[in-house]
Amino acid sequence: MHAKWLSKVFLNKIAENPKIKLTTLMRKAYTKWNVELTKSKASRVKQFALDELQGTYVEQYRRLYDYCHELLKTNPGSSAHLKV
Repeated sequence: MHAKWLSKVFLNKIAENPKIKLTTLMRKAYTKWNVELTKSKASRVKQFALDELQGTYVEQYRRLYDYCHELLKTNPGSSAHLKV
């Protein structure tokens, strides 16, 4: 089974509990499909799902400039300095 497909299947479970243990994902895959996942594959599944939910680190850093701009727009007269 491919990690990207599994991440889409487990997306809701991981959204409910982003700190879900890898062994829990492994157990659920075994129970549902009788497939044994390695810890490394379970880790990739979880990371793909978290990236889908939260965006990658690069995408999050891109949003900082928008956030800074929005702060200045909604709080006239204030100042904001972004140093990355």
